[in-house]
Amino acid sequence: MSDFLEILQQKIPWCPVEENAVINWDKIETENAAWIDPLRQTPQDPAWHGEGDVWTHTRMVCESLVASDDWKLCDKQDRFVLFMAALLHDVGKSVCTKNEDGHIVSPHHGRYGAQMARRFLFETLAMTGESFLFRELIVFLIRRHTLSYNILNRENPLRDVVAISTISSCRLLAILSDADINGRIFADKHRSLESTKLFCQLADENNCLNRPYRFHSNHSRYAYFSGTLSHPGEMLYDDTWGEVVLMSGLPASGKDTYVERRFSDLPVISLDALRNRLNVSWSDDQTPVVEAAREQARRFLRRKTPFVWNATNLRYDFRRSIIRLCNDYKASVRIIYLENDLLTLLKRNRSRVRPIDASAYDTLLDRWEIPTLSESHELEITDG
Repeated sequence: MSDFLEILQQKIPWCPVEENAVINWDKIETENAAWIDPLRQTPQDPAWHGEGDVWTHTRMVCESLVASDDWKLCDKQDRFVLFMAALLHDVGKSVCTKNEDGHIVSPHHGRYGAQMARRFLFETLAMTGESFLFRELIVFLIRRHTLSYNILNRENPLRDVVAISTISSCRLLAILSDADINGRIFADKHRSLESTKLFCQLADENNCLNRPYRFHSNHSRYAYFSGTLSHPGEMLYDDTWGEVVLMSGLPASGKDTYVERRFSDLPVISLDALRNRLNVSWSDDQTPVVEAAREQARRFLRRKTPFVWNATNLRYDFRRSIIRLCNDYKASVRIIYLENDLLTLLKRNRSRVRPIDASAYDTLLDRWEIPTLSESHELEITDG
């Protein structure tokens, strides 16, 4: 991964990674005006952000980060990830900030920001393939950047900590969170910093501050995150009879070819095939297609027949509903996620018999959520 960091630095020369880094704000603001300018125009609640607009806050967060001892103790690849996460951590506020009962609020800005950051890194900076892990770590830190200093308000803090450890590093999230706290002006800063310390303590006590939590088995991990087990240290007997393969990936990522090559012996539920059979386009209501697919799945599950569910499955809630259906019938689920660069995807899409129109593809990119290990029994990431 360190070799590829050099390539990323060539693409993003304004991202500092040295121990005593000096941020080149002129370069950053010139090359990223399209998303920075809206942040300049986005206000924040003065009770929590006395410094003013979102971009002023963002600059303060980045400066706080590179000045911290934690930054200096990181290696270059972690510094790269942390700076990009800090730079983009509040980008979602530009689309979700509103005035509610006289207060400026930005509900779900972490989720919106994560999706916007993924698209920016994938599209503009071509972070795909070898840089996938870099990109998704940045995206995940943006998605969860407020969690550590809000840990005491969470319903199940231990589950949050363990879930983070399976995807990222709790330590990296805490470093970003401290920079976020120190990069703004508000009265309760000490309490927020103490909450982040408690978050780190909880992770350390469960041996997942700097590494993923070690479950007894994949089945126990899935059972814990799905709510069957109350503690991650418990072990659950695996009573599943077989495995369902759930494909995921943007249109034209090669899912059909992959399924034909690897799972030629399994029955396939193809949403594309169902659309053709039911004469439903991508822009139509997809309910008949999904219901037909779920009925096919129930028939296979009742007979305990392994199968492949082949569709884009780009939304977490879509995947969750399918996985829960399979789990109800005691089947485990392996998610296989395929990804290719955007130029390849668009070229392949144009050559399809029924290509997806540009607006529909654009919508998918905006709502794109990549699977994580906490969703299913197994997860594979591949370019096909």
